[in-house]
Amino acid sequence: MLSEPENKSFDHQAKTVQSIYVFEAPVRIWHWVTVFSMFTMIGTGIFIGTPFLMQPGHDEDMFFMGYVRLTHFIAAYIFTIALLGRLYWAFVGNEHARQMFLPPLLNFQWWSEVFYEFRWYFFLEDQPKKYAGHNPLALAMMFFFFV
Repeated sequence: MLSEPENKSFDHQAKTVQSIYVFEAPVRIWHWVTVFSMFTMIGTGIFIGTPFLMQPGHDEDMFFMGYVRLTHFIAAYIFTIALLGRLYWAFVGNEHARQMFLPPLLNFQWWSEVFYEFRWYFFLEDQPKKYAGHNPLALAMMFFFFV
């Protein structure tokens, strides 16, 4: 059990913490749609490149690889449509919704924060920095990989 003074300390900390609504629902939905479509494309793409299941019989009776390719293409279309929807939400959403598409690439302070986070991930810094939304390194990686 915690003693009475410690409980008051926790109450004080809880009252000073402020919640920030960072990522809106369309951004969260886009994230999971992208995850599922990418895993589908990875799995079907590996199978298309190196099929390990061979079915006996005539070719005209077998359409399994056609279904695998169809699944792959449907996932690619879903991924593309979701990315277009995400681009739209970058213009109408909050400031965190446009972070990935408009990073401050010409800001020296931002680049120093990127390298600080890089050093933190490699255990070269003692303390992490706090950010609302993505940290600068994550933002840079998303910009260069998605955009």
